[in-house]
Amino acid sequence: EKKSVEKMLKKFAADEDDEKKRIKVRLDSKDRYVAEAQQQRLERQKMFIQERTKEIQEHDASEDQDEYRKHVISEARKRLLSQHAKELKGFLPKGTFANNAEANAVQASSL
Repeated sequence: EKKSVEKMLKKFAADEDDEKKRIKVRLDSKDRYVAEAQQQRLERQKMFIQERTKEIQEHDASEDQDEYRKHVISEARKRLLSQHAKELKGFLPKGTFANNAEANAVQASSL
C-alpha cells in the first residue's frame, strides 16, 4: 500500500510538472504571438508613413513642375506679344491677354 501511495504521489507530481510545462508553453506562445502582432503593427505604421511621405514629395514635385511650366508659358506669351504686338494691333480678339499687365505691355510696345 505504501508503494502504491508513493507511486500515486509520483504520478501526481509528474502530472503537475506536465501541466506546468503546458502552461509555460501556452504562455510563451501567447507572448510570441503578441510580440509578432506588435511588430506587424509597427511595420504597417512605418510603411504608411513612408508612403505618405512619398505622396507628399510627389505632390510637391508636381506643384513645382506646374509652377515652372506656367512661368515658361507666361514668359513665352510676353515675348510673342512684344514681338508681334505692332503688327496685330487692332486685330487681337477680346480675351487674348491673360491679364492687364500683358495688355499694358502691348500698348507700350506699340507706341
